[in-house]
Amino acid sequence: MGGGCLPKGDEESSDRDEGSNTRKRPPTLFQSVKALFVVGKLLVGLVASLHEEGQRSVDAGESRLHRAAEALQFEGYGGGVVGGFTHASFGRAVRAGSRSSGWWVRSQAGRIPHARNRVDTSGVLGVDEAVLWPKAVGTVVKTGPDREIISAYPYRSACPSSVWRQLIGDSTQDIILAGYTNYFFWIEQPAFHATLRAKASAGCRVRFLLGNPDGQVTGQREAIEDVAFKVSTRIRISLDELAKLSGLAGLEVRFSSEEDATNHVGLSVFRFDDQALVTPHLARLVGHDSPMLHLRRLQEGGLFDRFAEHVEELWERGRSTV
Repeated sequence: MGGGCLPKGDEESSDRDEGSNTRKRPPTLFQSVKALFVVGKLLVGLVASLHEEGQRSVDAGESRLHRAAEALQFEGYGGGVVGGFTHASFGRAVRAGSRSSGWWVRSQAGRIPHARNRVDTSGVLGVDEAVLWPKAVGTVVKTGPDREIISAYPYRSACPSSVWRQLIGDSTQDIILAGYTNYFFWIEQPAFHATLRAKASAGCRVRFLLGNPDGQVTGQREAIEDVAFKVSTRIRISLDELAKLSGLAGLEVRFSSEEDATNHVGLSVFRFDDQALVTPHLARLVGHDSPMLHLRRLQEGGLFDRFAEHVEELWERGRSTV
């Protein structure tokens, strides 16, 4: 072993020492900027791809809508419509004007009806709402029990009187007004006596469930609200107006039982066939200052059914006002 050569083991040890002393150089500024540029380009491409995919989905939905419109011959305001509909009869079927209903199913109009009208139209056409209006459904997809909620109002008074009028007018089977006083119907609904007569005469069951104006819970509620227009006074307004309909077949009036009065005064339910307006009464607030939900029955055991069952129980346990 001459010539200053190291043994093989010593050579490998020397190589390892040199490797351990070699440090990796940090990237230059140019390399960093270049890497950021590449990442940014990839992100831009990804966003563009997602946008194109979303637009293709919307276009596909609008294309299906356009084909449905063509099938129904809604491009004009004349001729007949497939399935026995005319333009006017389709408007009546969805409970809207013929011009409005025509706009709803014409993709080039770009108009999206309210949730209730979308449900009516898709039901008449037999086409899923998501197919007819993908933009509307895509913004709020409801698949659980909350899909029965049509609208929510922070105050009952914020609900347009036209909503009440249409719900009453469209009912054909069962109307039950289970507010504790129900007095506002006589003030806010024009010709309400005539409307109730017409409904009852046509075979619609009409029921009023009121609180007892002389009951203990009524007195307690008056002390809580502390307003001049007392609860008992509002109930007696309804009793006086209902007396004018005395003897009307199909009209029934009851007081809630004293045992159920607390449950009744705290929750007003107004049912119109398969729709309902529900008001939970907040502490110390009169009914029109409390929030309200507009519900439509879409499933077994959903929100609508829960409130409907609540009212039926109060009604069955109620007593005659005579």
